[in-house]
Parts: sequence; structure tokens; C-alpha cells
Amino acid sequence: MNENFTSLLFFTILSQMAVGTLIFRELILLRGGFEFISYQFRKRSLQVIVILLFLSLVIAFLHLGNPLHAFNAIKNFGKSWLSREIFSLSLLMAALLLYLIIVLRNNHLRTERIISFISVMLCISFVYSMIKLYMIPSVISWNNPFTPVSFIITTFLCGLILLAVIIWKNFDGFNYIIALLTAILVICSLANSILFYGTFLKQVYYLFIIRTALSIISLLIITVLNFRFQSNKTGIWWVILSLIVVVSEIINRYIFFLSFEKSGL
Repeated sequence: MNENFTSLLFFTILSQMAVGTLIFRELILLRGGFEFISYQFRKRSLQVIVILLFLSLVIAFLHLGNPLHAFNAIKNFGKSWLSREIFSLSLLMAALLLYLIIVLRNNHLRTERIISFISVMLCISFVYSMIKLYMIPSVISWNNPFTPVSFIITTFLCGLILLAVIIWKNFDGFNYIIALLTAILVICSLANSILFYGTFLKQVYYLFIIRTALSIISLLIITVLNFRFQSNKTGIWWVILSLIVVVSEIINRYIFFLSFEKSGL
């Protein structure tokens, strides 16, 4: 796996995880009300998201070869989905930094709601740009519905599982819902892999076997969590589950990129 391949893999996974975490975070705030959700949760969760997105932004610039030429990747906004992706990511990062500043001041709830809405819209724009970038007409294994489905599932699954690690102790009422949604997304992710053309290419199918095993382990852990929601030790299970889920999605994304190299196109 070459350097560019590696950077793309981790850039897409980390950025989609950050986006998914932000979307579910805003849903919790919308349901519970900004003024009724603890300041510590609002601050800590946003700090984690900003760090993840900043890391993915650094990786994205490294993928350009010479980070000093990053501006050249943005200036072709009218024609290039790569430019739109980087531009959307940059706008999202700027919005989240402003969002974090507002949250740290903790006295502008109306402004916080506005920047929250803007951030979610930028998240959607960013993921859409990423999907369009990878649906290359000449690459049969990518230019099909399984690519957007895979990217969207990874966004929601990795985001949800990271949020679960952040909130498990303070939002007991959400634990069951998060576990159920995680199980559904794990199953959907695995089903999408089975239907994806590149999964069963030569010398790649063994990765799918590992991914399947990890998915089964994830579902078993979710079953265990179902009986331990009232326990103070569920945090370690959420951490283990999150690591397994993320590794599984990394393998899935690895298979995705390998399908390009082995497509013969």
C-alpha cells in the first residue's frame, strides 16, 4: 500500500467519522435542547470532532504531494470534485473552530444553534463532494450505488460509535438506542460489502472474511451491552466495540481502494 493510498484511506475514514459524530451530536442537542444539555458534553464532544477533522485535513494536504500547493487543489472549484471536497472540508473546519469558540464562551445559545445548523449543512456538502469524487465513470467497481451507500454507512456507523464512547456515562437513556442503531448499521455495512463488486476479487476475499468475523464480534458485544446498560463497566465495552467497528470499516475501505488497482481499467 503506497503512501497516497494510505493517506486517502485514513483521510476518508477519519473525516467521515468526525462528520458522523457531529451529525449525531446535533441530533442529541436538537432533541434535548441546547440549554438542557450539559456544557461538558457540548464542549468535550466538539473538541474531539475538531481534533479528528483537523487531523484528516492535515492528511488531505499530505496527499496532495506538496502541501504548499494546497491552494491549487481548491482554485479549480468550478470543475473539480477534488477542489469542492477540499473547499467543503476547509469551510467545515473553519465553521467548527468558530463553533468551538462560541461553545467555550457558553453564553450564546442562539448563535450556537445557528452555527450548529450551518455545520451540519457543510457536513452534508462535504460527504456529497467526497462521494462524487470517487464515482469515477471509468472505474466500474466504484461508479455504482454501493460507493455512496458505503460512504454514508461509514459516516453514520463510525460517528455513532465514537459518540457512544463520549456519552455512555452521561446519557443512559440513549445507550439502548445507540446499540440498536449500531447493530443495524453493522449489518447494513456487511450486506453492502457482500454486494460490492470489488469484495471478491482475487487476493482480497480473505480481507472480507476478517471483516465478517469482526462484524459478528461487534454484534456479540452489542448483545452483551444489552444486558449491562445499568453497569458502571459498560464504558470499556463501548471502547472495545468502537475499535472493532473502526478496524472493520478501515478494512472495508482498504478493499474499496484495492478494487481500483485490480479492476484492470
